[in-house]
Amino acid sequence: MIGSADGLYGKTRGKGVTVSSSLLKDLNAGQNGLFRKWLDSNATPRLAWYPSSGRDLRDVLYLSRAYENRNPSVGKRDQLPPDLFIHTDYQSWGRRFSEVLHADRFTKIVATEIEELPNCKLPLSKELVAFPKGDRMTGRVFFANLSIRSLQLGCFTARLLYVFAENVAFFGEKILPNLGNIETVIHIRHGGGCGGGGMANGSWLAGSLACMSSKLLITDGIREPQSGDIYAMERYPILAEYPSPRLEGVRSIPGVSWSNYGKTVEFKSVLDFGRKYSNRSSAA
Repeated sequence: MIGSADGLYGKTRGKGVTVSSSLLKDLNAGQNGLFRKWLDSNATPRLAWYPSSGRDLRDVLYLSRAYENRNPSVGKRDQLPPDLFIHTDYQSWGRRFSEVLHADRFTKIVATEIEELPNCKLPLSKELVAFPKGDRMTGRVFFANLSIRSLQLGCFTARLLYVFAENVAFFGEKILPNLGNIETVIHIRHGGGCGGGGMANGSWLAGSLACMSSKLLITDGIREPQSGDIYAMERYPILAEYPSPRLEGVRSIPGVSWSNYGKTVEFKSVLDFGRKYSNRSSAA
């Protein structure tokens, strides 16, 4: 491991993967630009989804080939890095989507190319958000080619799709209808963009893994559902069908290196999605 603060980002608080291209084409919405060009040359990209990401970009570092080479997964899983990182959060928390996305003494992440995609208008339910009107960034979508320079990991590139939308609505209105397969799901301080709080802690994401054929969950702990998590499962009942996936740890890093929400952040391989739950009572 690379130490307690990693030097990565500063100390802070079964089969080959296929993915439905309809999810990404839906978000591109017919635009003929940078993202369309990338899609045309990446028919079945590996996707990672980081709901409630806020301004955090540590997933780009911890899921990089450079990090895997330096810290091999347990069991020689030989994880391939995502081809595209999808981040969602319903507002910008005071920041613009600009060229320099992160800079500290360890790491600099720069968007070398940015394309704004057509607006993605999704519901902002009062059961899930503290600010139901959103802000000036709500609904906007950006694709960016990233250049990363890390003191520990060297230089590499990545691609980011940032959708300023509420997480549950994005899952239910974009991922589900498009049969989107998301290989990796990141559950870090869900509800506050790596800041904590909110009306949902992301426990509903456990049930989403089966819906997206996910293979890896990165989490700082699945906790008892809050009111927003219960609302999510009521709104999209499919989330309650497989609430207890069987997971196996492949990596553990100190919590202070990422979320600082508990002692560790766990990388867990999804072995299977568990037993399907039914609430139908037996006949008398």
